[in-house]
Amino acid sequence: MTTGIDIALDQLKNQLREIRMQLSDIRKHGHDTFIAEQRIHLIPAKIQLAEATKNTKDIQIANQFLQEAMQELEEAKSSNKNQDEFTLDHALAQFKADYNQKDMIEHALRLAQETHNLIEQGDRDAALGNYVTLRQLYKFMPEHEKRQIYAVTMEVYQKIIKGNSNKEA
Repeated sequence: MTTGIDIALDQLKNQLREIRMQLSDIRKHGHDTFIAEQRIHLIPAKIQLAEATKNTKDIQIANQFLQEAMQELEEAKSSNKNQDEFTLDHALAQFKADYNQKDMIEHALRLAQETHNLIEQGDRDAALGNYVTLRQLYKFMPEHEKRQIYAVTMEVYQKIIKGNSNKEA
């Protein structure tokens, strides 16, 4: 006999499938889907927990995670990749022209410290924005520079993820 909980679980699974297809499509069009992907990774475990417990609270939590993932997906969809790339490419070219290698590393480290401060203050949106900028800077750095800021970049990433999981718990 199919219960309301079973129907809700099937709907959650279908929504997750749809989100994954949309995510793939958005990524193929060149939009940054990193945050949406991180949110989606948590959902299957929440659905499995809801299946095991058959508790409506667990279903609500899984549904909340799905809603947040859909919201991140919409934000990724509405971002204008070409404009962001032009701005980033232009900014990096200008930065490299104005500063030497040591200054680029110092700038990345200052950006990481500012991001830590924003996380401490609870300003998630600004921290994520800084992290995306830091990640883009990292991509354009030569290997020997990347080695110098890799640990700092990963520490920022872990704090953002930890902040999200604390917020969701």
